Amino acid sequence: MAQQNEHWRRIRGNRARPPGYAAVDEDRKAVFQSALAQAEELWDAAAVAGARSRALPLFYCVSQGGRAICAAWTDAEDWQPKGHGLNGANPPAGTTGGAFVSGYGARIDPRPLGAFGMVAEATASPIFTGTATVAQVWTSMPMFPTPSSLVGALPRCLFMEAASYSESGQDLMSSALAPTHAILGKPPAAIPELLAPYPAARGFEITGERPTVIQGVEPRAIVAFPAEGGGYRNLSKVTEHAPRTGDESLLSRSFVFRPPVGEADGEPPSQLMTAWALLFALSQLTRYYPAAWVGALDPDESEIAVALEHGLEVALAVVPQLLSSGLSAPILRLADESLQRGEAEPQQ
Repeated sequence: MAQQNEHWRRIRGNRARPPGYAAVDEDRKAVFQSALAQAEELWDAAAVAGARSRALPLFYCVSQGGRAICAAWTDAEDWQPKGHGLNGANPPAGTTGGAFVSGYGARIDPRPLGAFGMVAEATASPIFTGTATVAQVWTSMPMFPTPSSLVGALPRCLFMEAASYSESGQDLMSSALAPTHAILGKPPAAIPELLAPYPAARGFEITGERPTVIQGVEPRAIVAFPAEGGGYRNLSKVTEHAPRTGDESLLSRSFVFRPPVGEADGEPPSQLMTAWALLFALSQLTRYYPAAWVGALDPDESEIAVALEHGLEVALAVVPQLLSSGLSAPILRLADESLQRGEAEPQQ
């Protein structure tokens, strides 16, 4: 739990000096502070809960964290959510067992002041359309186990590492701070099919290959993503850093493409909002379909039991990191926009 405690310490450190609008509005500040205190206590409750009920406190942990994000970063007069912003969506009639769990889903609630949409807007995250099933949001979360018994043939998260400075043509400092080229685990001929399911990967260019030292193993492709003005885009602008497990350096070299969710072939929501949709759906199953949920967690009868239990452990581990990132995402976006405006202004 050391890494999770570090994220909670970082979150807790914001409470005395809130960011954004919560820094100048006493009502927002009070909600920001109390909601984060509740979020941490709910996470503590989820940590000691078993798999049969863990999704409930963990979802409300995320929900209260989202309420704090809205207090800090929603610029509208109505900044307090009045509902979840999501509805549960049953799979087709007659679906039972593990298929019921994986086919259950979340659907956007169009009524105003829904927490899901408000937090997505505050953090500049896309949202999905239609129904996002448990299987879809599950596969779009890095580090989650993805056996076919749970998610079928859906595309999984695709991990890659940044290329070295000699492979990318960048100087050493740029390669470390803003890498533009990535190594994929397939030879060049396989890359178009490999990247097809990932909207963010469109427009790629194969720039080379990394040879292998193992006889009979094909080289791995090096890819980059052309920028409009020439050159290549920073990988962090194309895709996302893979979640850190605590062993990597601060300058993470690992990136991930995530498959879409919902009924449109577009960019998936951020990892925070994807985890939100997943935990909402699992909490609905826990609360309203306890027999189906508990049955799916029975390892003597259910093929997906171990994967579900493992996934809940991963969710518990990543939620503090995602909430911490969500609280700082608007700050980073504003800084980036300011930098871009400065670059666009003509020199005097």
